Amino acid sequence: MGNHEVRLKSKHHIDPITHKHGEKVVWSCNDSDFRIWFPPEHNPLDPGPETSVHGQLERTVSKSAAAEEYQYSMYFFKDQSLAEGNSPPIIIIMR
Repeated sequence: MGNHEVRLKSKHHIDPITHKHGEKVVWSCNDSDFRIWFPPEHNPLDPGPETSVHGQLERTVSKSAAAEEYQYSMYFFKDQSLAEGNSPPIIIIMR
């Protein structure tokens, strides 16, 4: 299984990301800590932290997640804003 880093082009632009079951997803932002969250009952990730530490957050795609698109939100603490690019951001889970 691979690890994939999602490096933000800017705080407000997040391209759609594609992952497979069991892969690690790493979000990183150089200038702000952030929080991600998914709608209740529609989260493809294994349980874990939602808030970054020093601008980085690592989570693993659940092996039981359905293969589909999942919308999520991303909040940046530094300027108290939500990600807007491809709003809401999505993660696509593949088989």
